[in-house]
Amino acid sequence: MICGLYIPNFDNTVRIVTERRIRSLHEISRCINRSLTQERVVQDALNGMQQSNPRDMQFALFYIAENADRDTWPGGREGTFSDGTPDLSRRSNRHGSFVGGKPHQSLSSLRSESIASSGYQDSGVTFRLVGSYGIEIRSNKDDVPLDFLSVPDDIEIKSPHPINPITRLVRQVKSQDSALFLPDLTEIPSLASLASGNPFNDPPGAAIVLPIRSSLEDRLHGVMLLGLNTRAPWDEEYSNYVQLVKGLLATGLATMKLHEEDLARARYMAALNRQKNEELQSLLTHRTEELKTSELKFRSAFASCPAAIWIGDPDGSIWDMNQAYFKMSGLSANASLDDWIHR
Repeated sequence: MICGLYIPNFDNTVRIVTERRIRSLHEISRCINRSLTQERVVQDALNGMQQSNPRDMQFALFYIAENADRDTWPGGREGTFSDGTPDLSRRSNRHGSFVGGKPHQSLSSLRSESIASSGYQDSGVTFRLVGSYGIEIRSNKDDVPLDFLSVPDDIEIKSPHPINPITRLVRQVKSQDSALFLPDLTEIPSLASLASGNPFNDPPGAAIVLPIRSSLEDRLHGVMLLGLNTRAPWDEEYSNYVQLVKGLLATGLATMKLHEEDLARARYMAALNRQKNEELQSLLTHRTEELKTSELKFRSAFASCPAAIWIGDPDGSIWDMNQAYFKMSGLSANASLDDWIHR
C-alpha cells in the first residue's frame, strides 16, 4: 500500500544557488566592515560564512601569515611550533603584525613596525591559526597545527616529527602561490574525522586550499582551507563564488594591514617627536644651568675685583658698579648710579 510520495529537493537550481551565494557575499562583507584588527577580519568573516552559507562552505581553517625575520636564521631561538618545527623567528619582544604597538617600545621596534614589509616570498613566514568553524580544534593534539614555519627553499628546517598534512598543504600553496583543489580528504584523514556534520549529514567531501593575496599589494595575508558542498559540482560558477569570497577576505585584510601600518607610523612619529622634545628640554635645562653658573662666576669676579669697574650704555647710563668703584667715587649703594657724572 502506497501512503505517499517523497521527493527530496537539494535546492540545486541555478536561481536558488545564486541567490544563496549572493546573500552569503553580502553577509561576509557586512561582517568584515565591523572589524578593527586583522584577526577580527578573519573571525568575523568566518562567522558570516558559517551563518550565511554552510552548504557551500561546510568548514574552514584560516592560517594568517606573519613575516619572520630572516636574520635570525640559522642560529635559531628556543621553542618549537605545534608541529615540532623549531621556532627560528620569534623574539622575546615580538610585536607581530596584527596588534598595535606595546607600551615601552623602543624607537627601533616602532620604526620596524611602521615599515610595510611586502617581500614575503623572500623571507620566512609563520602561519598561525586565527579562525575556524566546522572543525574540532584540540589544542593538546597534533591533528590541526596551531602554528608552523614556512621558509624559502634555500633554508632547510628539520623537524623531529612527521610533517602534518595540513602544514604540508599550506606550505605547498604558499610556495606555488595558487589554489590547490582536493577532490576528497584522503590526504588529511585526521581532518575528515574532526569535521562536524554538514546540513546534509554527509561525510566531508572535497576541499580547496587558497592563498589569500590582495590585488591592492603584493603580499600574502594567509591561507584558507575550505570544505566544499558534498552535493554540488566543482564547476566554474562554484569556483567564481569561492574566488569572490577570497577577494573579500583579501581586501579586508589588506585594508586593515595598511591601517595598522599607518597607526604604527603615527606612533613612531609621535615617539620620535617626544624623544626630540625631551632632548631639547634636556639641552635647554643644561644650557640654563651653564648660564647660571657663568653669571655666578662673573658676579663673583665683578664684586671682588680690587679695580673700580662700572658697566653702562654708550649714552652714559650706568647699569652697575662694583664695591671698589663705590669706594673710589664716594657714592653710597642707595645713590643714583648716574650721579657719577656730577663728581
